[in-house]
Amino acid sequence: MKTIAFSIVIIASFTHFALGHGSSEKPKPGDPREISFPDTANYLTLVLDPHTHSVFSDGHVWPRIRVGEALRDGLDAYAVTEHLEYQPHLADIPHPDRNQSFREATAAAKGSDLIVIPGAEITRDFPAGHMNAIFISDANKLLKIPAGVTDVNEFRNKAKEWPSQKAVEAANDQGAFVFWNHAYWTRDFPTGIPEMPDFHLNNIKAGLLHGIEVANGDNYSENTFQMALDHNLTLIGVSDVHQLIDWDYEPYKGGHRPVTLVFAKERTAESM
Repeated sequence: MKTIAFSIVIIASFTHFALGHGSSEKPKPGDPREISFPDTANYLTLVLDPHTHSVFSDGHVWPRIRVGEALRDGLDAYAVTEHLEYQPHLADIPHPDRNQSFREATAAAKGSDLIVIPGAEITRDFPAGHMNAIFISDANKLLKIPAGVTDVNEFRNKAKEWPSQKAVEAANDQGAFVFWNHAYWTRDFPTGIPEMPDFHLNNIKAGLLHGIEVANGDNYSENTFQMALDHNLTLIGVSDVHQLIDWDYEPYKGGHRPVTLVFAKERTAESM
């Protein structure tokens, strides 16, 4: 009996290890959930999801899950873009270093060929709205907040006191690629027809805003697409995932997350 009991414990332990700490694999050839596009004559076609969330902001999963989903979907890269100013899990998961989510994801992706890109979501009210900054070096420098603030609402309000423009400039100081998120939000444009506010127009002219989301989740905006063409902004498609990719997009029923295609000379973050 002792031998049998001991064997059961060992098996259970290994099972826990495999489920809780095992690595994910890329999809097998022909897997219907794989998101794949052919290369061009001169460039590699890299598949990127540049807008995701985990429990380190208002998402509902650990960064390791995001890595596993990206691998299963056959992505070349994904960006870690936690909200800077909005931290609903602040009491349960305090993390004064806002790069923690990226570090967790990088550790989870170790041993795979997934490119994990550091980023953050600047989360403000209109006209700045929400902007993603990716390819940053330090998310902490995009946020100014007094020490000791633990209430979620107070944290958000205090964080918004630092001018939005300062956050955009801080991101660009790090060489970030900055894009305007879900620009078509009806809470900002009740008619559903977005317009380019002076805040973003001035940043475009200054070379500080580089792209705009035209597809986010289940939404696609023709008006935003036209704004991108009018202002020479990069077209961005994102999942903006907060829950599970399998819940939101049902890949085994033919669905998939929106992505951005990047034409690059090499399969590296630097080339992207």
